[in-house]
Amino acid sequence: MFDTERYYCDADERICRQHGIPINIKALHEVIGTSLMPDETVLFPEEATREQGRLLTHQAYMDALEEMCEDGVPIKKGLIELLDALEKAGIDKCVATSTEMDRTERLLKASKLYERFAFVFSGHELERGKPYPDVFLLTCEKAGIAREKALILEDSSNGGMAAMNAHIDYIIIPDINDPTPEVAEHALFVGKDLFDVVSYLGINEK
Repeated sequence: MFDTERYYCDADERICRQHGIPINIKALHEVIGTSLMPDETVLFPEEATREQGRLLTHQAYMDALEEMCEDGVPIKKGLIELLDALEKAGIDKCVATSTEMDRTERLLKASKLYERFAFVFSGHELERGKPYPDVFLLTCEKAGIAREKALILEDSSNGGMAAMNAHIDYIIIPDINDPTPEVAEHALFVGKDLFDVVSYLGINEK
């Protein structure tokens, strides 16, 4: 729903560049969609600057979150139109995420979208996060809906793999990384934005 990963990655890369600290941004990209952090020895390849890099990127993360909540959360193209269409069609919506609950709720409330979902479920504290299916299976259980009747919208390969492992239909709208061939093959479709989801589902808010 939100274009936050790019925002965070750009903030990390910018702060490290300003302080002359090498950072492997690809390592961050590889864990998008999970609750994991990359191995610090991979993220910061030079041992001498590793601790400083860890502290700086943590602060950059917190600053970026504050900026988004104060100045406006970057919403993905077509999100509002999709939510309007789903509500008009009487289709229930919930959020199932690997992100911490506090951060998720802050972003949803800052974007004035929190009340548009039946509930928010964070799998951040689960023993097995994405690409394992647990977060989606537990979300279906909480919603009281069979997984055969659920549909997942994802923007990462890790999320798509979790949906595939849960045997739940899913659609991929890629964020920073394109889905792997396997995830793309098993998706209902891979679209360019959330307007494509409205068209695919045959629901129109107008």
